[in-house]
Amino acid sequence: MEKFLILKPFMQTLAEGKTFKNFFYWFLRIIAVITLLGFIYLSVKLWANIPFSEIEVSVIIFALLAQVLFALLVFVICNILLIRADDFKTLNTSQDYILIPITVRFIRITGEITGGFYAFIGIFTGIAIWTVGPMMRSLSSTIPGMDLFSGNTGIAGGFIAIIGGPLFGFMMLCLQYLIAEILQMLADYFRNTRR
Repeated sequence: MEKFLILKPFMQTLAEGKTFKNFFYWFLRIIAVITLLGFIYLSVKLWANIPFSEIEVSVIIFALLAQVLFALLVFVICNILLIRADDFKTLNTSQDYILIPITVRFIRITGEITGGFYAFIGIFTGIAIWTVGPMMRSLSSTIPGMDLFSGNTGIAGGFIAIIGGPLFGFMMLCLQYLIAEILQMLADYFRNTRR
């Protein structure tokens, strides 16, 4: 009978949580590679389609600053993904719950990426307000998150975006960490009451 139980090793690793840990380890690494490749593709597409002879110098300067900020954002996101992928690899799932610790870490990753994204979007929007001014209205509809701060104009509007973006990003980070900690607290509570 044992000869026919070919799924027994797979079911054992599933019960120990190794399958889930390995899945999220590789999933986050693949997402980091896709993020980097997407950045390279979008950068090449952006610079190949800019008619340099027909646009103002301020737009070119803004595009250069946007490229640098975008590269920095991609660097931060890839770092978060790769560091957290290693956390999944070393995650201890020997306790009662397997998916709760994985879910807690995944919620935290979401908060870290969202917080970083909104911080960079705020800085990007502030620079856009200062450099391209009225043309920024067309940008705000195409880039997610920009419309939060794009209603402001002038020097004050730029400062509002540059300060407000990171503050909003930090609040998103705090919210996601709070949700993750509540979930962890509930798991600890139920683990202790079961004993």
